[in-house]
Amino acid sequence: MPEPTLSQIHVNSALTDFSFALFQKPETYVASSVFPVQNVGQRSNKYYTYTTADLLRSDARKRAPSSESAVRSYKLSTDSYFCERYSIAVDVAEEETANADAALDPEEDAARVAMQDIRIQMDKQWSAAAFTTGIWANETTATWNTSTGDIVGDIQTGILTMIQNTGFRPNTFVLNSEAWFDLWGSTQILSRMPDNVPQIVTEGFIADLFGFDKVFVLNGVEYSTGEGATGSPSFIHQDHALLAYVDPGAGLREPTAGKTFVWSGLTGGGGPVRTKRYDMPKRSALRVETDVAFDFMMAIRVTNAKTSHGRYYAAGDVIDNPSSRELSLARLHKWEHVDDSKPLSGLNKTQLLQLAEDGGLETAGLTKKQLIEILT
Repeated sequence: MPEPTLSQIHVNSALTDFSFALFQKPETYVASSVFPVQNVGQRSNKYYTYTTADLLRSDARKRAPSSESAVRSYKLSTDSYFCERYSIAVDVAEEETANADAALDPEEDAARVAMQDIRIQMDKQWSAAAFTTGIWANETTATWNTSTGDIVGDIQTGILTMIQNTGFRPNTFVLNSEAWFDLWGSTQILSRMPDNVPQIVTEGFIADLFGFDKVFVLNGVEYSTGEGATGSPSFIHQDHALLAYVDPGAGLREPTAGKTFVWSGLTGGGGPVRTKRYDMPKRSALRVETDVAFDFMMAIRVTNAKTSHGRYYAAGDVIDNPSSRELSLARLHKWEHVDDSKPLSGLNKTQLLQLAEDGGLETAGLTKKQLIEILT
């Protein structure tokens, strides 16, 4: 009788202790880690901002005997947040759960797919908020991938510029993978490494070299094409770098370059992202749904246009006499402007309400005539 063949003594089946999937490490995504998370109960609200020029100015004067002291003031304004909600779900048919091999857990797989989807989306939104031209008060274009690139000089200039403009030294350095590898291979950086250590540039070495508390290298990638479409992965974050002062515990009267507002009133306080599981009886399936609601605050960002009487608005501050750069930003971001010579009577009620609210005036129930009276 012939011996059994190899195909008869073994039937191929899926391994129970190995499978391959490009699920990313949570720390790959930075949207909820570069800037501190601020849990908020409501989807939208306002917060106070103090005018920088007022806080960095001294009006103190010499005081003669029996005379009064000099008196000064300062300006307060408000900015606002609005948490946009993003959601994604994966349905798991009961047949999938019942028939899955030992190496598979369809419900767990669905949860991880949905979580990574949301993390990619958050990073895309964070990158757009942090790295769009015109967001920050001081921006520059530098070339680090050439022999003439001055990486150390550019970073030193950025540090000095920030100290000069805010009084705070940046403690956080954020850059994407391309910028990191330009820095990683720079002779300017390598020449500053001790001779008795491996010549490998690490985040810790860069932090120590420039005095940063944290260095974030943005390695997030995505397929930007839809499901089933031909494409290839690309970096979520383009070729940018950011120097920032970040206070992880920033509260009242504290500066920080940014905040991540998370609508915990919707998602709960267990973290920025929530995952729910619930039955879909009509489909004989379990739905695994992940969602998040957030907004990003950039402290020196240029806000959207507001219609105001003869003034431009940026970062919550009134600009009565905009500089040439501010005028350029006004054109770029389409800030609206109403000429000062136009009388209040020529403004519509919406414009009058905006003026009154900007001035901190109570407007509830007022007619157009009454609004003009309180603004005069």
